[in-house]
Amino acid sequence: MNLDNFSKVSETTMMLRQEEEGFNNINMSTLEVLEISNWPKVGRLLLGGYNNFPSLRELRIWGCNVVDSLSFLESGFPNLRSLIVGNCVNLRSLTTNHIPHNLESLEITDCPCLESFPHANGNLPPNLIEVHISSWQQQLKPLSEWGLHRLTSLQKLESGGGYPDLVSFPHEYCLLPATLTTLIIKNLPNLVSISSKGLQNLTSLHHLVITYCSKLRSLPKEGLPSTLRSLQTSNCPLLKERCSEEDEGDYWPKIAHIPRVAIETNYFTYG
Repeated sequence: MNLDNFSKVSETTMMLRQEEEGFNNINMSTLEVLEISNWPKVGRLLLGGYNNFPSLRELRIWGCNVVDSLSFLESGFPNLRSLIVGNCVNLRSLTTNHIPHNLESLEITDCPCLESFPHANGNLPPNLIEVHISSWQQQLKPLSEWGLHRLTSLQKLESGGGYPDLVSFPHEYCLLPATLTTLIIKNLPNLVSISSKGLQNLTSLHHLVITYCSKLRSLPKEGLPSTLRSLQTSNCPLLKERCSEEDEGDYWPKIAHIPRVAIETNYFTYG
């Protein structure tokens, strides 16, 4: 990768932008945070190489609108903990086969053309703590094929978009890991119900957020997990009356045990 256009923010942080002049003497061995934005070259962006970034902990790739393919070379990021890819409107292929197993946070957002995501075949890094996948317009593979149940450290899952025909969350036969403490469901335009079967094993779930699911009308008949500390919804109009204490909604008895309930609010305080 050409590093001629790097801008130095601190001794351990670099940002690469199209319009900025670079630094020729960059110590890659101590770099901890790298941000690449507005990459000017059309086509494939290839990152890494043998021990190119031995100290890098966070990689952000943002607003690279002319990049259609993103690939990682083997052994380039041995200590990477966080990968963020966002607002890359023409990105179609993301090859992450060589991302280290000790990755803890994966966020992919606002990449509407993304079609190829190999880790969606059940090979996600096993030590992930947070996964954020949101605002995709393309149809994604069912969550049941992601291998989420094998992520024994996963605490936070955000799923938004990518399933325009989904009517019940989670997908049939999808087992979410019992370690989840925060679940965020959003941007599912045809979602009608939340499945009790999919949530029944979430014995550590503390925060549930549901937003932009305009057709959602049903919560689990058996109620939500007793461990919940907060339930927050936004832009789910069909749930508003059913969850209202003032209107004696039929769902209120099922959620009254939750310490913090915020229905149709845009102010979220989840963990």
